[in-house]
Amino acid sequence: MKSFLKIFTVIIVMFYSYVNAQWVKIGFNGLGVMSIVAKEGNLFAATWGGYICKLTDGGATWEADTNGLGYWFYTSYVYALAVVQSSSNSGVTNLFAGMEEGGIWRSTNDGASWEWVYPLGVLGEHDISMTCLGSAGSTILAGANGGVYRSANDGGTWTICNAGFQTTADSNVNCFTSLKVGSTTYFYAGTDGVVFISTTDGTSWTRISNGLPPGSITAINATPGSNGSAGINLYVGVGYLGIYHSISSNRFGILFS
Repeated sequence: MKSFLKIFTVIIVMFYSYVNAQWVKIGFNGLGVMSIVAKEGNLFAATWGGYICKLTDGGATWEADTNGLGYWFYTSYVYALAVVQSSSNSGVTNLFAGMEEGGIWRSTNDGASWEWVYPLGVLGEHDISMTCLGSAGSTILAGANGGVYRSANDGGTWTICNAGFQTTADSNVNCFTSLKVGSTTYFYAGTDGVVFISTTDGTSWTRISNGLPPGSITAINATPGSNGSAGINLYVGVGYLGIYHSISSNRFGILFS
């Protein structure tokens, strides 16, 4: 019996050691990591109060990608990164970054250099914080406390697309997701008001929050319907109230709480 207990104890210790050994820290002491994206074999991380950096060796060596970025106060607080298909060069992708008070920046060379693409003028004269990014194909959307900013030409020009938003809370955009089903691309936006859908490539929005409790939408994701069904599974996080799941365009059922 004692031998069995000893063996059992060893197995348990080995098991927990194995489980705990699956995670290895690879940097960023003292910096908050806001977003991580993968682009052509490299990882890019956006930090809060630090820099945008690139991991190329799969280990602990991160390279700061700051060439071309403006004054650190406006470009060191990075909310989001996105990898977006080029509209002018098939098979090529660009990297975009959304900043706290620093607008939107683009890199066409894997972070080696950056260019300010919105709102231009003098860095710091605009109080616009891009809190989230979303994309589908070559269309990129940026969310801010003022609505949706859209570009379909690699960030060359931007249009504010708030058609369908009714309140200030609606225009405070926190998150995006997108999914293509057949020939239609569905964009979803989570705001401080409700959830919105766009089937017009992000140019206009329709409210789809019947049945959701009031609260800011803080996370959103869409997946294809199961077993080949034509529906879309939409998952949203509502503040501290839980995650909700919808399998239709305008009705929600609770998933977690």
